[in-house]
Amino acid sequence: MTKHSSTPSADTPQANVSDHRNREEQDPGKIRAMFDRITPTYDFLNHALTLGIDRRWRSAAIRALGPVRGKRALDLCCGTGDITLALAHASEDTFGAITAVDFSPAMLAAARRKIGALPSRDRISLIEASVENLPVISE
Repeated sequence: MTKHSSTPSADTPQANVSDHRNREEQDPGKIRAMFDRITPTYDFLNHALTLGIDRRWRSAAIRALGPVRGKRALDLCCGTGDITLALAHASEDTFGAITAVDFSPAMLAAARRKIGALPSRDRISLIEASVENLPVISE
């Protein structure tokens, strides 16, 4: 008598469909397109769905950095730039330069609009890139 496993093998259609979905869901182009699509409502939904807690955790994250006067800040996957803004607002003399990176052009455009009104905007660089391939030079 042969035992049958309830777990699909690589030869079964269920495994192939699942593997295909996982590869498709991890496609950077599709992920980027999804973030581009949700950009117009991203901030509103982030604030609404977290009941405003997102603002508090950003403030807590900045405070947790401790003394950083003159240091550089790197905001990876910056989205619409809320952490970047929090870093810039922490204190005019807290950070030297702030670099914000995201791979979604629409998210970066939203961040650029927010940052454009800041007096300290010249200290902030926005870069369109994937965190898997950063064009940032370390010193």
